[in-house]
Amino acid sequence: MVIWYAVLDDPETCVVRDVLRFEEIEGQIARLRFFAFCPETLAEVVGALGLPLATNGYGVWAPEFLEMQKQEEFQQWMAQRVN
Repeated sequence: MVIWYAVLDDPETCVVRDVLRFEEIEGQIARLRFFAFCPETLAEVVGALGLPLATNGYGVWAPEFLEMQKQEEFQQWMAQRVN
């Protein structure tokens, strides 16, 4: 499953920032793996699907992820969505 996020500077534009892999045992979901902090894996999967990608870096301390977490930008995005 690919997970889409709106771009803060352009809320009409969305990019993929995460991919989930479901693993099953006997027809039931047994494990979820997320690849939000695996830029190479994201690039390979999303590239094969021909989708737009924005990576999050290698963890919550990565500059790419911290950029996405800016409170002021988030509030602006929320205000645009509500109006």
